[in-house]
Amino acid sequence: MQLTAMIKVMDLLYQEYLIPMVIFDEEDTPLYPKMNISTSLFNNQTDSKVTLFKKSDYLFATFNIKNINGPTYHFLLGPCGITGTTATTYKMRKEIFYSNIHYAKETVGNFISFLELIYPIMTGDILLQSDITRHDASVPNDPISDTTSFVQNLYERRVKGTTLDAYQMELHYIECIKKKQPEKIKYLLKKLAENREENLSTNEIESLKLKFAALTAILTRISIEQGVPINQAFSLSDTLIQGLASVHSFEAWIEHVQIATNSFIGIQEEATKISQSPLIKKIINHIDDHLYEKVTLDTLASVTNKNKAYLSTQFKKETGLTIHQYIQTKKIEEAKHLLLFTEQQLFEISALLSFASQSHFIKVFKQITGTTPKEYRSKHFNTI
Repeated sequence: MQLTAMIKVMDLLYQEYLIPMVIFDEEDTPLYPKMNISTSLFNNQTDSKVTLFKKSDYLFATFNIKNINGPTYHFLLGPCGITGTTATTYKMRKEIFYSNIHYAKETVGNFISFLELIYPIMTGDILLQSDITRHDASVPNDPISDTTSFVQNLYERRVKGTTLDAYQMELHYIECIKKKQPEKIKYLLKKLAENREENLSTNEIESLKLKFAALTAILTRISIEQGVPINQAFSLSDTLIQGLASVHSFEAWIEHVQIATNSFIGIQEEATKISQSPLIKKIINHIDDHLYEKVTLDTLASVTNKNKAYLSTQFKKETGLTIHQYIQTKKIEEAKHLLLFTEQQLFEISALLSFASQSHFIKVFKQITGTTPKEYRSKHFNTI
């Protein structure tokens, strides 16, 4: 995953959970956020994927993010206060963290659940409980993590059998996504539903939501690997996770998983219609990321460090469109959303999308859609 994408994920999750995260380069220099701290405070010699440890009344976790043909990052999660403790500040070098301002207090179980969410997002890999090494024996026994609960949870899994986070089923599900096999996924979800109790507790529903968020992170990475523009993939991910607010039952959760499945398969199928070389993928990602700016051939030549004539030839060869045609098409697609989902006036939309003038915007819109922006809004507004 690109560093910019990691930073976006960190910001979104920090706003929601208030658990600090810091990403470091291989020299242990903080890349984001810029803070006077170091992972050397928490170095360990274990070979496990993740190390979880307690320092005073606080929880931390560390792991590495290895990118193919890219840099390795070090990731620090914490400080996170422990529920029931009285400490309200944590000082690390020159940085001071204040309770309920910079960090939240959670049970060990909730902290591990968050760890199980963030790990696959950042690494694209699945995290099992056996992958976590507790570096400090003083990590308190938590109702979720003590021996009795562990044995009970293990019993439940063995009795009920199929769960979406069961390793083999998850692999099967992801493989179906990659191969774009919605009917097989429908069968998997039906089988999952047959093995669940009808009435789940609030905690179980919240646990399913966390698992959905982790699953969505994996699907987002798969989609990007399949050629879906980064912003488009993360926009779908954001929308689906926000939709969890209306999920209050297992049936609603299953339906939401099905929606996510269809949506991710849909954007992957759209992306594979264009055979994208790394160069064309880079151009498309840049255009998608700068729709609200004026994107020119000169800009793209600078971004890709390629000759303008070569870019034009290769883009037309692979997509069937000129770069100018593609930019206009994507801007008009964005304009459709603004017309239907905002109250922006035509001159405002025209300016936002960097058209030369309102009349030019209307002309291009009609060329591509066969109707004017005003007619489009009037015709479709009542159908959303």
